[in-house]
Amino acid sequence: MTRRLHIGGEEHKDGWELLSVQPGPYVDYLGDASQLLFQNNTFDVIYASHILEHVKAEPVAVLKEWARVLKPSGELQVSVPDMNYLCQLFLTTTNLQDRIKVMQIIYGGQVDEFDYHVIGYDEDMIRNVLVSAGFKHIHRTISFGLFDDCSDLKINGKPVSINLTAQKELKDRVIPLETAL
Repeated sequence: MTRRLHIGGEEHKDGWELLSVQPGPYVDYLGDASQLLFQNNTFDVIYASHILEHVKAEPVAVLKEWARVLKPSGELQVSVPDMNYLCQLFLTTTNLQDRIKVMQIIYGGQVDEFDYHVIGYDEDMIRNVLVSAGFKHIHRTISFGLFDDCSDLKINGKPVSINLTAQKELKDRVIPLETAL
């Protein structure tokens, strides 16, 4: 059976298990994205859109934790705000409301205690973090086409996100569950 984990989402979709830091009607697991309480090699796919920039833990450690629960050759689908494009937008946008929207994407909406960004990424930075965490075969995609979320958000016709797929390395370079807890 294929198991798919959606980290931080709010939308129900058949075939996906949902982990969130906040309770909700479709949340299967309540928990922190940096400390997944699953056995090693549990999931075939992990999807996380606009989550990694919220996590206060060290990004490489978080991605190693995600890799730990992925099966060998499992796939990570990750989306983060594209700081290069967002900074360009902020500098070139003259409309105040549009600049405020860009700032909310950069810093988080700040509507609750979890909606703050602690780090920003450009493509080189997120690729480096993925490689450092042991991921390989990293590819950029325009859209995952899975959920109605920020991974598909466009401003001025251009995506505001960096969407990457990456594969877990076959060799076991991840932390044992007992050590991770």
